[in-house]
Amino acid sequence: MASEHRCPSCHSDIIKRVPRESNWQRFLSSWGLYPFSCRNCRKRFYAYDYGVGFLALFLFFWLLSAGALGLGAAWFWGQYQPGQARALKEAPPPAPKAVAVAAKPDPPGPDKIAISLREQRLKEDTARLKVMFAALIKEDTKKQRKIDQQARRLAQAEARNQALKAQMDKSALQGKRRLLAEIPFGAGRVKPGPKGVKTLELAAAIIRKHPDAVVLVGGHADRSPLSPHNVRKYGDNTGLSLSRAMSVYGQLKKLGVDEARMVVLAYGASALEDTALGAKPAAGSRRVSVVLKLPAPE
Repeated sequence: MASEHRCPSCHSDIIKRVPRESNWQRFLSSWGLYPFSCRNCRKRFYAYDYGVGFLALFLFFWLLSAGALGLGAAWFWGQYQPGQARALKEAPPPAPKAVAVAAKPDPPGPDKIAISLREQRLKEDTARLKVMFAALIKEDTKKQRKIDQQARRLAQAEARNQALKAQMDKSALQGKRRLLAEIPFGAGRVKPGPKGVKTLELAAAIIRKHPDAVVLVGGHADRSPLSPHNVRKYGDNTGLSLSRAMSVYGQLKKLGVDEARMVVLAYGASALEDTALGAKPAAGSRRVSVVLKLPAPE
C-alpha cells in the first residue's frame, strides 16, 4: 500500500509495517519508531509512525515528568525559605557533641578459643548420649513387654493345669496312660509340619472315641542355645516348648477335641528322650507328646 514513508534504498512508497520480533523493536516502537518492509526491494528499515498509542505514551511521560518537577520544587521551597535561611545564618554554630566511643573488646586468646571448642564438643557429646539413652530405653521397654507377655502365657497355662488337676480325683490320677503321638519339630520351630498334622488327625479320631479321657499335650525342647530372635520371642527353651505345645493344642481344637479335656504342659529341656522315630537325641527332644489319660476303673 502507498504511504507517506519511502524506502531508503529504492525510494518506493509501496511499504508496509511488519510485526515486531524482539524486545528491542518493542522498545523502539514505544518511542514511535516502527519496523517497515519494502514490497519492491524487500528491504527492512525503521521509520517514525506517530499514532494514538505514541501520543498517549508521550502525554503520560510528560505528565509524570511535570509531577516529579513539581514535587521537587515544593520540597526545595519548603526546605529553603528566605526567612529560615536568614535565621540559619544568624544562629551560632552548634557545639560539637561529645561522642562516647565504646572500648573494643580484646580479641579472644587461644585459651578462650580452646575452652569454647571444648564446651561445644561437650554439648554435642551430651546430645548424642541423650539420643542413645532414649533408644536403649525404648529397646528395653520392648524386650520387657515381650517378657511380660511370655510370663502371662506361662501363668495362664499353669493356672489352667492347676485347675484341671484339681478336678481330677485320685482314681483318675492313677488311671492308664496311652501315648497317641509324638510330633517332631525343627530347631527353633513351633508349628507342626504336614506329617505332624496328619498324625494329629489320627490322634484326634482316637481321642473322640474316649470322651471321658484327659489329653496331656506336653512340649519338649533340647539344651541347644536359642538364636537372638527366638530369645526375644520365647525367652528360653521352656517358653519355646510351651509355644510348641500351644500350637498342637490349637490344631487339636480345630480337629474337634474339646479344649476342657486338654492339659498343656511345658517341660523345656528337663525330659530329654530319644523317642521321635529313631532320631538323634537332640532332634528327638524337640517334640510334642500327645498322651491320652484314661480314667481309673471304679
